[in-house]
Amino acid sequence: MLKTGIKPDFITVDGAEGGTGAAPIDFSNYVGMPWEQALIFAVDTLNGYGLKKILN
Repeated sequence: MLKTGIKPDFITVDGAEGGTGAAPIDFSNYVGMPWEQALIFAVDTLNGYGLKKILN
């Protein structure tokens, strides 16, 4: 994004909760992060690269 200036149209944030039930239990228990932390990470990353503007 920084090199080309091409930015995504949308970003999907999906937490580690739930799933299909087909994954091994270790994946469900130890991979990913809760959606709240994932959303905070995404917002912080967008702000860090100047890609998110706060509307007043």
